[in-house]
Amino acid sequence: MEKKLFKVHRHFLVRESGVFRGMFMCPPQPEGAEGLTDDKPIPLPGVGSREFERLLDFFYNGYASISIDSADANSIDKDVQRGTRTYR
Repeated sequence: MEKKLFKVHRHFLVRESGVFRGMFMCPPQPEGAEGLTDDKPIPLPGVGSREFERLLDFFYNGYASISIDSADANSIDKDVQRGTRTYR
């Protein structure tokens, strides 16, 4: 995610996504659990920060609030669709 750190309430990820729910149910790595500190974030390979921001917006609000003036509507739709397919 372009080395960007997101601090997200676990509740929303677990509530909205079976993929995230499964991630949090896995036993921790021998070197410690991911996602508990800034030093050990949960990596999401192949997911861009803009795409993840839109997915979080959808998880938190039930919709993606964006400014159409500053973004291409097709791109937004694709980001939300990809995120929901990957992390539902």
